[in-house]
Amino acid sequence: MNMKIDGRQLVAELTGCNKALLNDEKRLTVLLTAGIIESGLTQVHMSSHKFQPIGVTLIAIISESHVALHTFPESGHASLDVYHCNADSAPLYRLLKFLQSALGADNATHLEISRGAALNLQQ
Repeated sequence: MNMKIDGRQLVAELTGCNKALLNDEKRLTVLLTAGIIESGLTQVHMSSHKFQPIGVTLIAIISESHVALHTFPESGHASLDVYHCNADSAPLYRLLKFLQSALGADNATHLEISRGAALNLQQ
């Protein structure tokens, strides 16, 4: 039986990133906005928070759904979560590739999740 996929979610862990950049809220905001545009998604709103002593979280509302980026400068690590209401996952991977390069990540691991009311998710 074919299940209707309402969206795709990409969760990714980027390691070996530029530690100073991961703590720079303004530069991260510019980079995430550029990545969203470059990947073909449409940004509606961006919000960010700088933690003390280190770390930044950015949340972008996109017309397709959302993007979240959480940084851990102490370990050179960033966590990315992208969800969009479309079965085409290409924009998600374009954003991941853009951020991997922009953050200077040595490695990126990811998991793609199909989303939709018709999917039977296991608990």
